[in-house]
Amino acid sequence: MGVRMTVACAERTPEDLQGLVDELTGELNQLQGADVRVEQVAAPKGSRGDAISLGNILITFISSGAAVAAINVLKTYFQREPALKLKFKGADGEEVELDAKRLNDENTKRALGLLEKSIAKKR
Repeated sequence: MGVRMTVACAERTPEDLQGLVDELTGELNQLQGADVRVEQVAAPKGSRGDAISLGNILITFISSGAAVAAINVLKTYFQREPALKLKFKGADGEEVELDAKRLNDENTKRALGLLEKSIAKKR
């Protein structure tokens, strides 16, 4: 089972945020040992259109090295986008939030621990 990462940025329009999510997904997918995809959800009943993305990315890691590499990629996004907020939710419901203000060693270790737990459960 993977980890759901929700991406939010108050300074971006929904279209800009979707572009950021697509860019981040592409970059994370380049990491060896990671399977990353945008989560698609069904459009609300009665609406027209296809499945939509709400800024959720599903990440499955097969190695702790990939999890560490992902954290390093995310750090560069926080430097570029100070208003960026990420929420990680593991299969067991554990959540960790990261943003530029809370990007310290303790929170980074908590996020990495949550990502690594998803690896252990997959084995």
